[in-house]
Amino acid sequence: LEGAPDFGLVTLNPRGDIEAWNVGAQRLLGLAENQAVGRNWDFLFREEDKSSQLPQQHLQSANDNRVIAVPVGLRRADGSVVNVIVSVVALKPHGNAQGYLVIIRLR
Repeated sequence: LEGAPDFGLVTLNPRGDIEAWNVGAQRLLGLAENQAVGRNWDFLFREEDKSSQLPQQHLQSANDNRVIAVPVGLRRADGSVVNVIVSVVALKPHGNAQGYLVIIRLR
């Protein structure tokens, strides 16, 4: 994941928990790997997006074999919001989602 420092690359398990976090994600969101890994990725979203189930909708869209690329505001470590494009791809080596790859880039 470290080969793309200009993009945030994050892997999630099937529940949406962060398993890997690259230097690009750290740079964009101000969170070190040890501050993100193990947490559900919904903590990155604004409260209104969490209450409307947006993080889960993104994972469901990826499960439905749709690669999504949507503009969202994600929370940074300092509480500010950064406007990014989030792409989510389901990792399905055997037909069922084994996890997800999330690509984050500035808009």
